[in-house]
Amino acid sequence: MLPAVYFTCETCRSSGALCDVCRIGCEVCRGKRRPRSAVLDDRHMRCDECGCYGIPRAFAGRCYCGAKSWENTAPPPPPPAPPVRPYLHLVPPPVEPSLAGAHGSRPTWGAPTSQPVVPPPAPIRMVSGDDTTSIPVIDYVGARLNELLGGVNLGATILVVGKGGAGKSTATADLMVHAARHWSTSIYWLDADQRDRGLIRRVFENGKHSAFFVQRGNVKMLPDRDVGYSWSEALGAEGVRDAGLLVVDSLEAWVSSSKPDKQVELLRGLKQHPAFLKIVIGGANKDGKVSGVEDLARAVDATVYATRVAGVHQLHFDKRRWDPCPSAEARGAGVLAPPAPEPPPAPSASSERVQGPVAAEEPALPDYSRDFIAEAAIYWDKREMGEYLAVLRRKQVHRATIQDWIEAVEEKRLLEAGEAKGAPVPEVEPDEPEQPDEPDEPEDDDGSGASGAPTFH
Repeated sequence: MLPAVYFTCETCRSSGALCDVCRIGCEVCRGKRRPRSAVLDDRHMRCDECGCYGIPRAFAGRCYCGAKSWENTAPPPPPPAPPVRPYLHLVPPPVEPSLAGAHGSRPTWGAPTSQPVVPPPAPIRMVSGDDTTSIPVIDYVGARLNELLGGVNLGATILVVGKGGAGKSTATADLMVHAARHWSTSIYWLDADQRDRGLIRRVFENGKHSAFFVQRGNVKMLPDRDVGYSWSEALGAEGVRDAGLLVVDSLEAWVSSSKPDKQVELLRGLKQHPAFLKIVIGGANKDGKVSGVEDLARAVDATVYATRVAGVHQLHFDKRRWDPCPSAEARGAGVLAPPAPEPPPAPSASSERVQGPVAAEEPALPDYSRDFIAEAAIYWDKREMGEYLAVLRRKQVHRATIQDWIEAVEEKRLLEAGEAKGAPVPEVEPDEPEQPDEPDEPEDDDGSGASGAPTFH
């Protein structure tokens, strides 16, 4: 352990105790809200910009003034000890068999060895809770992602997922522009998806940040070339390892989706990067999800989903490893809300008449009810019948059951038309036998109303 004199500043170097300058910091650090209880590592390191001693643990190698240039004020370490030569060890002579007998066995030192004795490793020193500081949450007021998350944790890694055209790149650029203005630093955009700087410029234009993009040094990208870059080449590019803001576009372009373990390894390595903010853009499948998103979500600090419903871009998140900052909570930002439901499909002609296969819930078995077959199924056209059969196949209904249902529908159709095989013949009441016609009675000429034999006068 280094002596305490190298942990102090010029003011108290002679006394060996921490003065107010060492504990509180300079005026620049105090302007950045350096707390009195800040946990400092390597107190012998002196900032070249402001002269404060000690590396703040919460800022990943940066000083409270924002600089990352340190001077080591500790004395050089002592020279290493000379190597141990095994042949110089004094080895006792082996025990003679004749010497061990009635007088008891002599203690031996064991067989000589040519390897030096390696001391056991020192135990890991546990860290107390009072040596840990909370990571601050930065409020980038005005950015959509910031309003969604209620601020962003310092050094956070965010995964933004969405289909093509859902607005995930535009939302990323919007948050990065606000963060760049807050920290007065550049954005490093590692693109392996578009491979066209003009398309990246259009992303900033869609977010109304074209003036920021065209200023020299604000956005830095990999130069164009015919052969794509590997991830190790991108990290080795100039300024990437010390970048303040980093965008990875996109995850499946840098590492194939068929290698989820490599994608998780990339995210975990990116999380150790000392940037103020890191955003990874990922593509989604037709369901709006990412293959293996559960494993990827555990490797990042927040997961945001971008969707587009009826032409409107929407953002929602299901994971965030920090609480909203007080300023964001005061204006109602950072509230976890469920995603907006997708609009229902338009009803077909038959579903307006009777609830058909589009509007009905997907069944587990065919519906043999009389009302369903007689009032709905027999009136379906070929397309609607195919939709219903496709639903049954997705539910893995047996083929014979589907065929029986089709035959039942066809039989009902024939019954409605009166042409079913074996249909019962309707009963017809027998005709009554015809009665013989009675002879016509002669007309009564005299009007007397008498009938029968003629009357004699």
